[in-house]
Amino acid sequence: MSSTGRANAVLVAAVVFLLLTSFGAYFSFVRLQTSARWVRHTLDVQRELDHFSAAFTRAGRLRSQYLDSGDSALLPRQAEVVVEVRNALATIRRVTADNVSQQANWEKLSQVSERRLGLMEQAIELK
Repeated sequence: MSSTGRANAVLVAAVVFLLLTSFGAYFSFVRLQTSARWVRHTLDVQRELDHFSAAFTRAGRLRSQYLDSGDSALLPRQAEVVVEVRNALATIRRVTADNVSQQANWEKLSQVSERRLGLMEQAIELK
C-alpha cells in the first residue's frame, strides 16, 4: 500500500472514530438530561409531600389550640388549613400521575388523611 493509501486509511479510521465518540457523547448527554429531569421530578414530589405534612401539622395544632382555649376565632383558620391539606393532596396526585404504584400509595394517603380530618372535625364539634 502506498503512503497516500495509508494516509487515506488513517484519515478514514480517524473520522469513523470521531463519529463514534460523538455519538457516544451525544447519547451520554441525553441520558444525563433524562436523569436530571427525574431528579427534579423526585424533588418536586418531596417538596409537595413536605408541604402536605406541614399543612397537616398546622391543622392539628389549630385543633389542639381550639380544644384547649375554646377560641372560636381559630375555626376559620382551621378550615383554611383543611382546604390547604386537600389542595396539597390534589397536587401530590398530579405530580405522581406518571407512576402507577405511587398512585396506589396516594389512594391510601388520601383515605387515611380524610379519616384523620374527619376525626379532627368530630373533636371540634364535640368541643
